[in-house]
Amino acid sequence: MNGYLEDVLGQPASLRAAMAFYAAEGYAGKAPDRRGFDRVLFAGMGSSNYCSIGAAMHLNSRGVPARTVSAGQLLDYELPSIDAGTLVVLVSQSGESGEIVRLCEALPRETRVFGITNVPSSTLGRRADASFVLKVAAEEAVSTRTYLSSWTLAGLLARGIAGGSGERFLAGAAGAAQALEAFLADHEALGRRMGDFLPEPHFVCVLGKGHSLATVHAGALFNSELAKHPAFGLDTNEFRHGPFEMVEPGFGALMLAPDGAAYGTNERMARDIAARGGKVVFITDRRPSFSDPKVLVVEYPRVEEAFTPLVDIGAVQLFANALAEARGVEIGKFRWGTKITAVL
Repeated sequence: MNGYLEDVLGQPASLRAAMAFYAAEGYAGKAPDRRGFDRVLFAGMGSSNYCSIGAAMHLNSRGVPARTVSAGQLLDYELPSIDAGTLVVLVSQSGESGEIVRLCEALPRETRVFGITNVPSSTLGRRADASFVLKVAAEEAVSTRTYLSSWTLAGLLARGIAGGSGERFLAGAAGAAQALEAFLADHEALGRRMGDFLPEPHFVCVLGKGHSLATVHAGALFNSELAKHPAFGLDTNEFRHGPFEMVEPGFGALMLAPDGAAYGTNERMARDIAARGGKVVFITDRRPSFSDPKVLVVEYPRVEEAFTPLVDIGAVQLFANALAEARGVEIGKFRWGTKITAVL
């Protein structure tokens, strides 16, 4: 078993230990005073950017304006959008990513900054007015447990800001960690099924909506990074508006389709892709209403939709491992980059 797969399988235990730390440290009650700001801006790079998608969704649904933005985009083009009413939440596992370091230098001292990082002594940890520490072991290569803990802390912070129950959120995340553990118990068969179904597509297309957008974009990133293979992620509706023209025999997609508001849209897209000769790995916690040999259903234990990103990422991680093995790449090793990207 390679080191990356060991990291994937160790995620549930790592996440449970981290959440026990969050509860002991009172993270659930460390929400900032809303009187000091009226909007929230999450920024990071790569998976440290995508992990905040669900947190921003939650805040917007509770009437607190929020958005996520690439730290590089913020640094080069959107710094003027930050004013005294903006709470900036910077996410970086190392706290030393090049864009994050530059943002820490560029942001005025009076700008309120919260940091989500695994290294409280890092540049981000020192600049932040409040640090939320991931408290998990760092990986050698592609993010696994640090991504899940970043997602969890962003969501926990969002609940606190919106006046919700941090304890309830942690309980939901704990249930999702248990579901992920049950799902990964059959990892060998799951990886083999997905790898045999899509042995080596021309590229990997990851589709989904809502809370699943975190997995859509992070999953595409992980496939590109681990398997050294072209991959992209799109909102399911956006895919129909143009990219759908790519579908033909040989096309393959991973579809994130949890039970929820967008389930019907995702199921229709899977059927339409199959009807045009493409193939879909349909990753879901709900039994589809149809059967098609071009659609492989990968079912995981049911959890509340808001917590499905903690579970469905497991299927995408196993697929990335199978694809990397099929391509014969050295799994978990960087060719052109490093774990901490300091170059802008």
